[in-house]
Amino acid sequence: MKKSSFLVCLVVGFLGLLAALLDFVAEAKRVRDFKVIEEPNNRINFPTCGHPKSHSVALGITSALVLLVAELLVIAAAGCVCCCGSPYQSTCKRIIAIICLLFSWVTLVFSIGLLLFVIIFKDHHTLRVASFGDYYCTTTKSGFYLGGAVLALVTVTLGIIYYILTSEGKRLKKRVPTPMQNIPMAQPYSGQP
Repeated sequence: MKKSSFLVCLVVGFLGLLAALLDFVAEAKRVRDFKVIEEPNNRINFPTCGHPKSHSVALGITSALVLLVAELLVIAAAGCVCCCGSPYQSTCKRIIAIICLLFSWVTLVFSIGLLLFVIIFKDHHTLRVASFGDYYCTTTKSGFYLGGAVLALVTVTLGIIYYILTSEGKRLKKRVPTPMQNIPMAQPYSGQP
């Protein structure tokens, strides 16, 4: 592996670990059910929920941006494997590279989707009605940030595999002889014995 390829893999791996770490910290700092306070509201007949301040959403957004930068870095460094017909030792490696590219984008979208779900329902200040007319406040359940962290690690792993397979195909393209490159050329026949 060339030094530049190793450096790209190292940077992308670091960004993936950073995104996962930010998601783990966001999970630790998320608002728990017992921290939500019922606040009286004079305009309506039942109280509303007061959520304490938390940095979990900011950490989650930062994690999603770091993960997006890592994915874009892989794509920029590797180039396109779908349209550029670069040679591989086997078509299996090309298929694996395309599958890794597609699944890395799918896991990136799911990771960002989990974050958007948490953002939408973070400040949900209404009460839910339980049995017998009791009210209770809701928060997002645990596991959304953890799921984002796992998906971040999967995204980066698939991106690195895609990059390694694509850079191997580029190295092979440089070594593949062009047509008629290795044909020995002879002197033209002049007709003299």
